[in-house]
Amino acid sequence: MATWTMWTQLLEGGVAFLAQHFGLSQAIAIIVLTLIGRAALMPISLTSAWRMQLTRQTLARLKPELDALRDRLKDDRAALSRETLALYRAHGVTLVDRVTLLNIGTQGVFGIGFYQALDRMTFGSKFLWIANLARPDFWLTALVAALMLLGMALMPGAAGDACADARLACSAK
Repeated sequence: MATWTMWTQLLEGGVAFLAQHFGLSQAIAIIVLTLIGRAALMPISLTSAWRMQLTRQTLARLKPELDALRDRLKDDRAALSRETLALYRAHGVTLVDRVTLLNIGTQGVFGIGFYQALDRMTFGSKFLWIANLARPDFWLTALVAALMLLGMALMPGAAGDACADARLACSAK
């Protein structure tokens, strides 16, 4: 627990440092620190995305074999699972590997730690139309939701493709 407290205090101190020593508002300091953190985590994120893309390509090549397995073993779900996993193992397909777990873990540690650090801070600046950064803002939430939907729509290989390619449960439908 002491390590976590030190981590959140480091993030809180980073925001204060940027705001005080570079003359930034607290909101701009939060944005800058977020960008620094995301840039630091970028190599792990890109490696994870690259490996995920390789897995998708392998699954696309295996699709005819997977379809044949589904047709042949449609009545025996246990055998279908065993054969599918054996096929994945033979072709080096791992749906969750160490890099993916590292990516999820580092993103989580940064995001949750930053959230808790910001939750403890006292804000005295305003940003754009938001008068108090410590209070929820409906329009900011709506903007973030719209940007997330846009990002999901523009992302190649949306969740439906991943479900169809990678999940055995989806293949039984």
